[in-house]
Amino acid sequence: MPTPQEIEARVGIAPLDALQADRRALVAQVAALKGLYGPFGGFDARRKVLLAICASEAREAAREVKTTEAAITDAAHASDAYRDWITRTELERAEYIVLEDAITAITERIHRDNALIRYVTSEPK
Repeated sequence: MPTPQEIEARVGIAPLDALQADRRALVAQVAALKGLYGPFGGFDARRKVLLAICASEAREAAREVKTTEAAITDAAHASDAYRDWITRTELERAEYIVLEDAITAITERIHRDNALIRYVTSEPK
């Protein structure tokens, strides 16, 4: 009986071990991003913490002037720290999407290769 590696070579597909290694490397790369941007991720909680810090700083800066909460909220949203954080997270979210797509592509390739192996190994000799 041929080994899996011999069947892969005969069919002309990438070795499963190599595909799985590539997939594991991508999963390790995307793990932190998924924790932040994926389902049940901490993005919104972190955003709210940063806004609270920015609002506190705006409140402190305006302590000698009567300022409305709406003005403080606006100042927090317009702060450089918040703007920079939003810009960075937009880029990270894009990276997360690209990495997730690469992982999906490898998974789909593994499924396709499995189907090819089943087809080739079941054909009459």
